[in-house]
Amino acid sequence: MKTSLYSILCIVIRVGAVLLFVNTSIDLPITIVGVQGTQYAAEAQLAVIGISVGMIGLAFLLWLYPGLVARLATSRSAQESFESPIGPSQLQYIALAVLGVAFAMRGVVDLVSAVLRIGFSAQISENSISVLAGSGIQLVMPIVRVALGIGLAFGASGLTGWLERLRERGSLPAWSESAPGDERPPAD
Repeated sequence: MKTSLYSILCIVIRVGAVLLFVNTSIDLPITIVGVQGTQYAAEAQLAVIGISVGMIGLAFLLWLYPGLVARLATSRSAQESFESPIGPSQLQYIALAVLGVAFAMRGVVDLVSAVLRIGFSAQISENSISVLAGSGIQLVMPIVRVALGIGLAFGASGLTGWLERLRERGSLPAWSESAPGDERPPAD
């Protein structure tokens, strides 16, 4: 596969822009609901919305103009193309495995944070049993994220093969020169 460092960085920057957009979009409603009961709820909600709009705008700009950041991160030699022994399917396998590990790590961080938050709430509460009983739902999403991340990391090879078969399903089968009886269609 022929590529350059510049084009790889552009791809990575666009993936980062998509992740920034998705994470901001998911966290926005949760954060708005979280600041509703505070003393400065209206101001906090406006700040959260303003920061989220700024992050979504940044993600949009990074998607449209990844070359600006890639040029800042590389030298002139980054435009030189190089041959890589890694094929597209292997690159997809690596990307899915890394994405799975990133999901699992984020889930572990969220799980530790939730456990610490529950423990602190139970410690300062007068009725710690009810706090512990009602907080089990906070542990579900991080555990699901860890499980899905581990599944994606270990199942990336099978998922890559499945995606290749899915892509090939709509196309014509490749002609094999070594198989007897196969004849090539006449050239137009």
